Amino acid sequence: MALDTSAILQVDLRTKQRLDRALAARRPRVGRVQLRRRVPRITMRAMLAAAGLLWMGALVASAPEEALKPLVGEALTAALTVDGEANYRPIVHYDMQVRLDPPTKRLDARARVTWTNTGTHPVSALWWHLYLNAFRNQSSTFYRESGGRLRGDRAAEDRWGWTDVLEITARDLAATGTAAETQHDLMPGARFMAPDDGNEDDRTVWKTPLPFRVKPGQRVEIRLRWQAQLPKVFARTGFAGTFFMVAQWFPKLGVLEETFRGLEPGFKGEPKWNCHQFHANSEFFADYGSYRVKITVPNEYVVGATGQRVEDPVKDAGWTTYEYFQDRIHDFAWTTDRRYLVRRFTFDPSTLLLADVQRVGERLGLTAEQLQLTPVEVTMLLQPEHRAFAARYRDAVEQSFKWYGLWFGRYPYRTLTVVDGPPEGRGAMGMEYPTLITGGVRWPSPPEYRSPEGVTVHEFGHQYWYGLVGSNEFEEAWLDEGLTTFSTSLIMDKVYGPATFGPRVLGVPTLAWGRTITIDGLAQAQLGNIIVPDTDAIVQPSYRYRSSLSYGANSYPRAELALRQLGHIMGADKLLQGLRVYQQRWRYRHPTTADLQLALEQVAGRRLHRFFDTAMRRPMRLDYAIDDLTSKRKQLPAGVFARKDDGGHVVVSTTTAVARADAVPEKERVYVNEVEIVRRGEREIPMTVEVAMADGPPYRTAWDGRGRWHRITFESPHRAVSARLYADTPRPIDARPSNDTRRRQADAKVGISWTARGLYWLQSIMQLAGGLL
Repeated sequence: MALDTSAILQVDLRTKQRLDRALAARRPRVGRVQLRRRVPRITMRAMLAAAGLLWMGALVASAPEEALKPLVGEALTAALTVDGEANYRPIVHYDMQVRLDPPTKRLDARARVTWTNTGTHPVSALWWHLYLNAFRNQSSTFYRESGGRLRGDRAAEDRWGWTDVLEITARDLAATGTAAETQHDLMPGARFMAPDDGNEDDRTVWKTPLPFRVKPGQRVEIRLRWQAQLPKVFARTGFAGTFFMVAQWFPKLGVLEETFRGLEPGFKGEPKWNCHQFHANSEFFADYGSYRVKITVPNEYVVGATGQRVEDPVKDAGWTTYEYFQDRIHDFAWTTDRRYLVRRFTFDPSTLLLADVQRVGERLGLTAEQLQLTPVEVTMLLQPEHRAFAARYRDAVEQSFKWYGLWFGRYPYRTLTVVDGPPEGRGAMGMEYPTLITGGVRWPSPPEYRSPEGVTVHEFGHQYWYGLVGSNEFEEAWLDEGLTTFSTSLIMDKVYGPATFGPRVLGVPTLAWGRTITIDGLAQAQLGNIIVPDTDAIVQPSYRYRSSLSYGANSYPRAELALRQLGHIMGADKLLQGLRVYQQRWRYRHPTTADLQLALEQVAGRRLHRFFDTAMRRPMRLDYAIDDLTSKRKQLPAGVFARKDDGGHVVVSTTTAVARADAVPEKERVYVNEVEIVRRGEREIPMTVEVAMADGPPYRTAWDGRGRWHRITFESPHRAVSARLYADTPRPIDARPSNDTRRRQADAKVGISWTARGLYWLQSIMQLAGGLL
């Protein structure tokens, strides 16, 4: 069995070198030859294996002292206030022009892409994502895995999408003389790759060998011309009537692996590109850089896009060209619709309540000046039938700027675009891109339903956990989805309170006439944890989950519950500080789970490896249950007993024993109380069990959590009324919170409560099956 040490060895190179030196000093000086002379080969192997385990144990044991480096005082303040700007290294620049032809739903585009080798080894090939080819045919990996369905949406028949690269050339920017102007045709050597599943029919990853090597620090310029066919809206992109959501539309470079993971010393060969195929459950991953994009559409169409409009629109013979620019981003998306209603406003941080800023400052240990935010220009593109939701969209956006900014750091961009699509375009709603998010309204939607508020707050959160930190959603989707879901719950509960749900009749809410259910973020996360089997770990590649349901549960609600559990372990304020340190430290870079773990450990001042290993990296379920609770009056014994005076025998019949017990006054009676606990999950944790007593103080006892069952028996002058687990520390990550408590006698109110919750869960499952909107 291999011991996973990646969480320790990925801390940083200097720490690893210190550990290696320390461990080398501890190794015995007995030579290998001497060992072989003294013991048989099989015994020697066993000893070496044991020594290896002890060596790894020493590494684990020594890592906290060497690598933890707790953040306190000025060091913590500095980590909380750094803005991450020094991290930014522009690796790639895209200069693109694209024209949309609405009747054919086709794009004609060209680009000049400049890429810098920021690694330590020469590169002789580039790897590209051609995401739209996922919709080319039913043989693509995406279609094979999804069956043409995603998030309740179904792909339209015979409305395929694809990308065809027509020309691609490369120029070596490090060359001099005549060679500096040479454009090398890359089409003859280009070929499609399938690094994840070997599917020869998949065309979402494209490799283009170069006729020269790009050395570390040098640049290459690529010129491309391509056509793209947009599908009917499905899986985040496409068209619906006059509405177009143009996402993942251009050939996009992968990420050179060594730029964020490092290569082993002495490496020889071609550095690896992180360029996964487009899977049903995976999203996107790319390097940071700048984008300058010119978008041409018919005059009557309104355009919204990533970044800031830098020039006045240029009109020419019925067409209008818009130009946008943004740096420090890793993707670019745009939208257009001739029906859009445009609403603009500026988020003004000077309107924040000083009391709110001060309360956040107290939790983080920062001053109001250190929490200062900056204005942002917001453009809302609304469907005409959704004009009544403009104020609610605006409030959700302003609350997002406020709380994400105060808690996790200033939003650094000058713009944000919020897109509201039509019902038939729902497959493109609820999605995020740098400085652009898509919302969505299921009309009618009363304010109690928290829509569009919930989706807006959630998608804005991705600006932090996907946009500002470049999480690898192919391999560790929870770093974006889980952190965003957790953040969304905190903000929604704080600003709007629990959401209200009620059944719909023919699509119309019945809040005014029927019974409603209110439920907070924790309960919503527990729902997702309950309905899905524990077959996968939270931390694993998104395309290796057993099903899309397992991917969704582990990346969203289970990840949120794990973070809530960390809040109970570290303390809520420490968790908030740790997440802010991680967000600020890793802006414009590519962090991993190990990097988040280290940031939290440094703020907590303690190692969290056991929690991450059991709760995050393995599919271990936590599920303890109170299986039985009884309280019986203690009976006097029947049988034959020795007399104390003469040693003779006296016989006490059962009837006599019962009569004597009945004669004991009520105040002197003793009850035997018994609690049986069973462990139904794989995780073992210690806990405090509390038993509530009738007319008496509670009885508390501890259990180490080991074994499959445990029985607690104690005598008391009071009857046991109820029992509950985790009396000291709540366990939101428990898979079945409903079995953590038990009453000796049924409580009708509890039954009604759980019936209501069950109805809500059933409705929620049906809504999830029907899509986000």
